[in-house]
Parts: sequence; C-alpha cells; structure tokens
Amino acid sequence: MHQPLLLVQGRHDRTVQPDSGAAVLRGVSSTDKALRWLERTGHNVLLDGEGEALNAGVAAWIAARA
Repeated sequence: MHQPLLLVQGRHDRTVQPDSGAAVLRGVSSTDKALRWLERTGHNVLLDGEGEALNAGVAAWIAARA
C-alpha cells in the first residue's frame, strides 16, 4: 500500500490488540501514514461516544491532503 493511510484505534478496544495499529503501519509502504487514538472508545469507534471526534479528525486529515 502506497496511499495515505489514517488508522484510528480505540484505546479501550478489547477486540483488537493495542499494538495492532502500529503493526499495520509498519507493514505498509506509504510514507504518509498516521495512527490516531480515541481515548474513551472501545472497539466500536462510531458508537462509543467519540463519533463526532472521529468524524472531525478524519475530515481534517482528508482536508489537509486535498
């Protein structure tokens, strides 16, 4: 993968291992990649109370690359 990549992970996710995001980033060739943590969120980042923060963060990340 060579495209820009934004990876979002919930700090309280009990489904995905905490080091999974970093492992994914190490495995892609993109030079534009970032891992953003949602501090109060579990596995369902859209419904665990930080959906608005997620939407705003993704929109800002995309806008910065437009």
